[in-house]
Amino acid sequence: MNVTELPVSPAKDLRQVHFLIAFRFIVVYIFMFIHMSYCLLTRSSHGVVGRGNILVDMWTTQIYPHDVYS
Repeated sequence: MNVTELPVSPAKDLRQVHFLIAFRFIVVYIFMFIHMSYCLLTRSSHGVVGRGNILVDMWTTQIYPHDVYS
């Protein structure tokens, strides 16, 4: 691959791609944090088993194992 086949500003394009990837990860992490906080704050005495969210169930049973058997 010759140098002439490269884009005019590869550093700028790479920076834009990195920004998009980082921005996507930041949005996902913020959403996950808000979602987990909401589920942990609003969970009933039986945890979030009744909501049908398997991922949240696995996460909360690791933190609060007594909720499953209560």
